[in-house]
Amino acid sequence: MLTPKQEAFAQAIADGNNQAEAYRLAYDVGPRTKPETIYKRASELMTSGAVAGRVEHLRKALAEISLWSRQQSVMALRDIVESDATPAARIQAVRELNTMHGYNEPARLNVQMRDLPPIVDESWL
Repeated sequence: MLTPKQEAFAQAIADGNNQAEAYRLAYDVGPRTKPETIYKRASELMTSGAVAGRVEHLRKALAEISLWSRQQSVMALRDIVESDATPAARIQAVRELNTMHGYNEPARLNVQMRDLPPIVDESWL
């Protein structure tokens, strides 16, 4: 059984906060509390089997009630690609699928240094 503060800590972690922030939210942390103290106490809480188990349980529960999963996104886009949608809509769905799966080539930046003064004075060479 968790204390109310441990439960608040576990819920803050499950909601996506880091351990230090969850500790600050759940416990009465004064403004003069050293960050090292917060990190240590938060870490100790997460090593507790009861707290870690509760965090895992809360994360699973949140995942089950998520409104839209990655798989649902892929399936919806696949349906557009395989449908009688306009060619433009089908191409856009393929592009989105490629982006989701990381198939796009990384963008390249072309930085040109003309019209800028030299960074290093090479006249002494």
